Formats: sequence, C-alpha cells, structure tokens
Amino acid sequence: MPGFGYTAVMTLPARLTNFDLFLFDIDGTLLLGDAPLAGAVELLAALRAAHKPVYFVTNNTLHPASEHAHRLNNAGIAASVYDVLNPLPGLLDYVADKGIYNPFVIASEEVKAALPHLPHSYDAIILGLCQNWDAAQLQKACNLAATGLPLILCQPDPYCPDPDGNIPDSGALLALMETTLCRTLDHVVIGKPSPHIVSPVLRRHDVAPSRAIMFGDRLKTDMAMADAAGMQGALVLTGQTKRHDVTDTMPYLVLDNLLDLF
Repeated sequence: MPGFGYTAVMTLPARLTNFDLFLFDIDGTLLLGDAPLAGAVELLAALRAAHKPVYFVTNNTLHPASEHAHRLNNAGIAASVYDVLNPLPGLLDYVADKGIYNPFVIASEEVKAALPHLPHSYDAIILGLCQNWDAAQLQKACNLAATGLPLILCQPDPYCPDPDGNIPDSGALLALMETTLCRTLDHVVIGKPSPHIVSPVLRRHDVAPSRAIMFGDRLKTDMAMADAAGMQGALVLTGQTKRHDVTDTMPYLVLDNLLDLF
C-alpha cells in the first residue's frame, strides 16, 4: 500500500503517445502564480516517467530561467534551468545582429542587466514585462517612437496572469503608446508566437515539428507559435482563452484542464 504523501504516477495518456517532444507554456497552463493548475503535476510526472523530452516555453521575462525552474519544482513539477526557454537569448541575438548599443528599456531588471548600455543616444525601444514602469517612462518611449526609433517587444502578451490580478505586459504598453500617438506602431516580436524560440530544441532532438506538441492557454501566442512551427497545438482553457473563444475549425486539441487527458 502507498504510504502517506505517496502520489501514483499516471500512465501517459494514449492521445500523446505519437508525440516525441512536449512543450508547455507556464503561466495560465501549468501554474497560476506559484500554484499548479489542475492536471499539471500528474501530466508532467507521466511524461518524465515515460522519458519524454519536456521544455517550458515562457514569454515571462520578469524572472530568470532559474527562477521559473524553481517555481515549477516547488509546485511539484520537475524542471531544470536547461528546460526553460524564454525570449531573452533571442533578444540578445537580435540586438547584436542589428547593432543596437543603447536601447531605451521598459522591462524587468533581468532584461535590463543583460542588454548593452553605451554612452550615446538611444537607438531602439524595448518593451517587456515590468512591474515598476511609470508615466514618465511611457511618455519617453512615446516620444522616442515618434522619431521613428525601432520598437522591439520581448513578448506581445497584453497581460501576465497572477493570483492578485493580471499584470499589464508589453502588449498593454504597446497599446498605450499607440493610443497616445494615435497611430499603429511597427514593431518586432522576439518571443512567442515567433517559432525561433523553439527551433533549437527541435533540432537538438532531431524531431519533426509534426511530432511535437505545444500546450498553452493563448491563441495569439502559444497556438500561433505551434501553427508557425508546424507543431500540434493543445489549447488549455485554464488561462486567457475561454470556451466561448473556441470554434469548430480550430486544429487544436482543446482541454478544459490538463486532467482531461487522463
């Protein structure tokens, strides 16, 4: 008989046996704040027991990859820092490639510390998830955008889910800037839905995109990335997307929560 605190590992669901690589959004799909969502612990334990490669793909640049891994482990989901994919490496590659040396940044301290800051005029604007921006920063970003400076978003999400209420994300900051300037702003997105964030792990494991599946709660980022990369999408209705947003023509596996798989 199992002892106190024992949790039986469930068998890998039959619907997933044809996939060789598993990708998961974190916030709204596996976790809400630091708490696991329904079925997350069970599904990840089944995947680990079946020795399936698992990666966690997040647009959340508020925390380093090590902190995301720590949150997952504390919630009962085994994860290492090497399992976490976020937009920061792609952002650093992009600014290096474009010769950006002194961007004006509204983002987390993690992002700010990683970017170059040389003593000359601003040459780009970068928006990311940030909890301490103010009106003066946003006004400066608007003024710089009005001069035609390139605008880069770490992620396009309008908000990041949180137990205390949604945190405005870089998509919300972009909307404020466009409303202030009364025009649409051209911009580059680094994180999801860009497939570049997951291409390296597909190559590393030599897995065809059709044999990979992406679990997420957002149509415009998680599912759009699955589409762009040629992967199967699994839409989980525990975050942004609700049942009334789902149509019969969507090519996704649709789940009320991850327990639906068992």
